[in-house]
Amino acid sequence: MRALRACTLNPARRMRLWDRGLIKPGCVADIVLTESLDDFCAKLVLVDGVIVAKNGRMMPNAIAPAAIAQANEALGAFAKTVHLTPQQASDFVISLPNKVTNSATVKIRVIDCGPSTQTRLGYASVPLRDGVLQLSDDMAFICVVDRHEQHGGRAFGVVRGLGLRRGAFASSVAHDSHNLCVIGHSPAEMALAANAVIASDGGIAVVDGAQVLAHMALPIAGLLSGQPIAETAAESRAVYVAFNQLGLVHSHWLMRISTFTLPVSSGLRITDLGLVDANAREIVPLVVSSQ
Repeated sequence: MRALRACTLNPARRMRLWDRGLIKPGCVADIVLTESLDDFCAKLVLVDGVIVAKNGRMMPNAIAPAAIAQANEALGAFAKTVHLTPQQASDFVISLPNKVTNSATVKIRVIDCGPSTQTRLGYASVPLRDGVLQLSDDMAFICVVDRHEQHGGRAFGVVRGLGLRRGAFASSVAHDSHNLCVIGHSPAEMALAANAVIASDGGIAVVDGAQVLAHMALPIAGLLSGQPIAETAAESRAVYVAFNQLGLVHSHWLMRISTFTLPVSSGLRITDLGLVDANAREIVPLVVSSQ
């Protein structure tokens, strides 16, 4: 019963929706009937007192055509929200300050991955070759690109301990601003992943070399799929499997990849404006010093 309250009464009270969350006179008749609380298989589903599903299947004409048309029209306002042109590999090359490009080694700030979705501010001494950072195997580049046409921001950082051994991925799900976040080992792979997401007007794409391993299109605000649940679930599963193939193994993979950009959280984060020391509440540079 605690689990049921957690997804019915509690959120209704938290959002001050006093007309739902309970089955009682005066409340909205959104009801699920089940034969057992052990497996909780929904036998009958009512929305506003009308039976819309029975034994796992939606009832014919459960939703009025006018309501569907109205919903589709409303969703149209949230389409085409990725305002980016195709990216080039050069767009994902970090431009270091001139004073350090001839150095042998630079000390940089890194986003250290902690448990769950936590991050910590870390440091690393990284060698340079022809002015390019030579990351160790446990590191990857991260880039956040403004996709909302606000100011064209683009920022770079380095992630350590994510588990991504090779390849790249891009996602338009990136709390809270949901800009385009790209993480990878090479500019070419990062561009390929980014372009897959841009082409589908939002989503998540996982790349290995020149191959897109998995791609989940999220064209509604760059956050939601317009496909049936079964198809979306299959795409989500494919993304999960692809991440595993590249070494990123996490029980809550979506929250892991989508919160590097959450500057209100703790540790070191990144937005399209730059690296953010969340504890100090300030934007900080990638490079600390050079040798």
